[in-house]
Amino acid sequence: MPGEGELCSPPCFILGGVMKTSEILSKRYDENGDLFQKVLRKIKPFAKYPVKDEIPIEALEKLIATYEYKYSIQLDYIHPLFFPGEERMYSVVVRNTDTKELYPLIYSNTIYEALCKVCIFYYSEITFKGSIGLKDWSRRFKK
Repeated sequence: MPGEGELCSPPCFILGGVMKTSEILSKRYDENGDLFQKVLRKIKPFAKYPVKDEIPIEALEKLIATYEYKYSIQLDYIHPLFFPGEERMYSVVVRNTDTKELYPLIYSNTIYEALCKVCIFYYSEITFKGSIGLKDWSRRFKK
């Protein structure tokens, strides 16, 4: 599990192990949009979109919902941060629904960027790190 304020950093094999997931998530979308789109295209549902176009926000939402239904991970909330004279930012809190542990915050400048980063984070944690188990629905509905 993540600890001491650092994102889990499994090597991002979707880019050939060149960058860690935390390095990708620390970048800004407005400066590195091509990198984010390249990483997202490696996730199976997004491979069908043309390279020149951005992946629609609805597709990002659908992938997040699919992962949250199947795995013990949940986007807890997106909190806007406003500082006078500064750019608007958003912080995203992700939580493990079985252990109730919170993952370190994911920061972004736009909602679209936040959803891109959450998709990359979910994919990395589930596929490469394996720290997120399947959701136990039977335990949730016990009386």
